[in-house]
Amino acid sequence: SVRISDAGHILCRRHLPGLISSTQVRLGGASVVLPPAAGCRDATGVDINSHGMVVGEGRPSFNSKSGMIRIACLWDSEGNAYDLNSLIEDASVRLRSATSINDSGWIVCWGGAVSDKWSSPYLLEPLIH
Repeated sequence: SVRISDAGHILCRRHLPGLISSTQVRLGGASVVLPPAAGCRDATGVDINSHGMVVGEGRPSFNSKSGMIRIACLWDSEGNAYDLNSLIEDASVRLRSATSINDSGWIVCWGGAVSDKWSSPYLLEPLIH
């Protein structure tokens, strides 16, 4: 699938052999493959904003002890990957997927209690506007 931001940044997702997801971002003339966040074995971008920030998810490495199937992720405009769970204060919540980011940095995620199989929507507000 493909997304394009108002600034013309392009996000392209693809699945590689072995069911590993890869996401390529084109910012201006440069094209970059997003790296997995720490502890993840792949990177799947879902949305991109005009600043080149990408949200999506990663699957934990096979040796992960978190018990999670997916982890909500953020990539900054430099391509640095972040597990969004490490950026929130509530340790009882596990964010599983980030689905949207606007140009102000607000992020829509799905997640829930660590032991809960069901997901609810969460809205993450940036600390710096």
